[in-house]
Amino acid sequence: MRRAGFRVAIVCVAWYLAAATLPPARAIAADSNVAFPVSWLEQLLTFEQWSVSDVRGSRFEDDLARRGTLVAPSGERLEIKLRPAASRDEFNNVPRYELAAYHVQRLFLEPEDYVVPPTAFRAVPLETVRAWGEMDLPPTYPESEQVFFVVQYWLQNVWNPPDPLDLERFERDRGYARHIANLNVLTYLIQHKDANQGNVLLSTDPENARAFSVDNGVAFRSEASEQGSIWRTMRVPAVPSQTIERLRARDLEDLRAGLLVISEHRLEDGVYGPTPVSEPVRGAGGLQRTDGILQLGLTERELRGIVRQVTRLLREVDRGALGTF
Repeated sequence: MRRAGFRVAIVCVAWYLAAATLPPARAIAADSNVAFPVSWLEQLLTFEQWSVSDVRGSRFEDDLARRGTLVAPSGERLEIKLRPAASRDEFNNVPRYELAAYHVQRLFLEPEDYVVPPTAFRAVPLETVRAWGEMDLPPTYPESEQVFFVVQYWLQNVWNPPDPLDLERFERDRGYARHIANLNVLTYLIQHKDANQGNVLLSTDPENARAFSVDNGVAFRSEASEQGSIWRTMRVPAVPSQTIERLRARDLEDLRAGLLVISEHRLEDGVYGPTPVSEPVRGAGGLQRTDGILQLGLTERELRGIVRQVTRLLREVDRGALGTF
């Protein structure tokens, strides 16, 4: 039996159920950038029934992504990014890469230090999307009158500097150094290849110097963006020793098993609903759609790439080319 690996340990509820099971989030935010508990956001975005209003442009003209206000079953309101998913892998539109980036960070980070905001893959009824009035989209797959989106929590109190890496600040601000170094470890492991301004964000809170990678579709085996691929290399001079210790302790074979299938939807009466992940339907990972089952994950080749990057990173530390703190 395949072990669960690094998947989210949450109870699945079909998205179309009328009865809400998600308890209210804590009223007091524990973080100035992520205002709700990460586990609560994961459950909400991945499985729960919710509605979205006030859909509008997100960052710049011609950006495929939109921003909307999500209303949770328990009444909380939060901002999310909605990016329409292609029916197959396309350049800069590979939903499984976005999901994989979120899961890979679990190798070495606790939720309070995540560098990718909670991210999920969801289907929205076509009539609902048309009612938003912002996007004229066809159904993602012909067997269902639904549009699939990559849904991501919209961070608060962040900004997008031309280059988020400030080496002078790295030397004097240990909190900033820890967060930007952990972000760089993630971008190195997934081979991030899009340095477009706005893909990496920094917290504006001087007491909470977090860093985030919010657009990870150009990664893994993707071609590089015209904006450059500086984040696929280790740009920082040192990384947290705790991060290295956690990577050394990981079972990389378990990593492979846990990322072959990251998200799964099953078709019933013409409607795709999220379910707990199961064995790959064809054993190959990637994007699979067969017999009413839709699965997203990484391929064996992409998984070997992560293992290779982990090995290289540890080697750089061991030979002294990359410091620790």
